Amino acid sequence: MFRILLILAAGILFGRIFRNNRIVSKSGNAATCIIWAMLFFLGVNIGTNSEITSDILNIGKEALVLSIAGIAGSVILSCSAYRIITKKKK
Repeated sequence: MFRILLILAAGILFGRIFRNNRIVSKSGNAATCIIWAMLFFLGVNIGTNSEITSDILNIGKEALVLSIAGIAGSVILSCSAYRIITKKKK
């Protein structure tokens, strides 16, 4: 994990130093293409894993329940926080 953060920090520093360089300013397009390629190969890896593909419906149901619960919890807590904050201002 530390290695990843160190590489990220080095990239930030490099981008900050060379931000006016034409090649560096165009690196966003290259990064986008690389991310798309990584997502494609992640899909290929998942597709070749028979354990995941055979249980894809259960995984999808669990992901749906978790995402709905996360959204509902966020809405409930943000509404509660809004009510508490607005009461204190009055």
